[in-house]
Amino acid sequence: MAEEYFIDRVKESICNSLDHILDPESRELCWIPPADMKQALRDAGIDFSTQFAAGISIGIRMDEAHRIRLENYQRHSYLNDFLYDNVIREFSEAGIGFMIRTDASQIHMLGVFPKEREADFVEVCIVPILQRLECLCKVPLCAGIGMTAVRPGDLKNAYRTSRYAFDLYFFEECPIICFSDVKQEFQYTQDDYWRLLEEAFQGVLLKRDDTMERIDRVVDVIGSIHYGNWRSTQLRTMNFTGELAGKMRQYHLSDSLFFEMQDALQEKVLNAMTMRELKAIIHQHYKELLPGLYASGRPTTSMVVERVKCYMRENFMNDITMQELAKIACVSPNYFSHMFKNETGENYKSYLTNLRMEQARVLLEETDYCLYEICDKVGYRNVRTFVDAFKQKYSVSPGNYRKLVQGKRDM
Repeated sequence: MAEEYFIDRVKESICNSLDHILDPESRELCWIPPADMKQALRDAGIDFSTQFAAGISIGIRMDEAHRIRLENYQRHSYLNDFLYDNVIREFSEAGIGFMIRTDASQIHMLGVFPKEREADFVEVCIVPILQRLECLCKVPLCAGIGMTAVRPGDLKNAYRTSRYAFDLYFFEECPIICFSDVKQEFQYTQDDYWRLLEEAFQGVLLKRDDTMERIDRVVDVIGSIHYGNWRSTQLRTMNFTGELAGKMRQYHLSDSLFFEMQDALQEKVLNAMTMRELKAIIHQHYKELLPGLYASGRPTTSMVVERVKCYMRENFMNDITMQELAKIACVSPNYFSHMFKNETGENYKSYLTNLRMEQARVLLEETDYCLYEICDKVGYRNVRTFVDAFKQKYSVSPGNYRKLVQGKRDM
């Protein structure tokens, strides 16, 4: 009875707050005095002076669970019930913990172990249980091991981190993942995502040889940004394909089957249950899509001008002539000038100057290059011409602009 009392009184508090639980009869949030919580822990036989606790989430491996659920939902429900009953039995017979909560994909246990087992409780206690359960249920299993708790205040995080570790199977494809082993690196930001999305589209538009690598790179960055949240990874990947599709429509790259293929892609992304599978789906989709787009007719004016603009962004540091740009656009120099201004609202010289000035501003802010070095790096062969162009753009000389920036940093 003491263990049942503990489970009823404490399991909801781990999920919500160590001081508040749901009353089992009224289902209203009620208060448990700290003294009662300590008594509940004692009643359950947990002594933090000699023991520690750990959150442990166990379930059918998520990719296998998804497959079973699609084939036969009733079988999935039966397997879950069968697994959960046997998890509880294994923990009870071993005397190492009890159930906290179950949901559609996992059973969440609170493991309780002697302190001398803290370094090897996973290998000694959890791995053998999982092996027996896999043989019994005849399905691959996954377990997330949360933070260890050495005092009552750690219990909530022990539970939450076990759920987090369980979901990491999507990224790591490892059957047992310990939260303590997770080394997440925040390498990328949302700005990186948008920059790489634009680079991927430029690859599509300009038929670059490395377009597939650019697309793969975006998906890798999505996985890094949303590491630990597989559903957000799926949704952001869907957004990525939608953004790319929107840009393709804008430049009239789509054909009659485009929308059907896009809908099919979105469904596949939502059904991907590992990061590896998700990346393969995206790669295969664009590998099949792009050759058809490239073969579909004459480029539009917008596409041609975008191709020229991309070339200018990549080569602004060199001498660029109208004849050179007209050749890229496959039109005469006279027609090119008219076409570029109609599409962008400015002539190509103005666009090129703005590119160079923007890069000069960045170099003045972020480097200690001398004025003549910056002049050369942004495509000017005469310092006076460069200075005049910079003053025309920003109403201040390059030297004074650098002083203003440094002055703001020193404040």
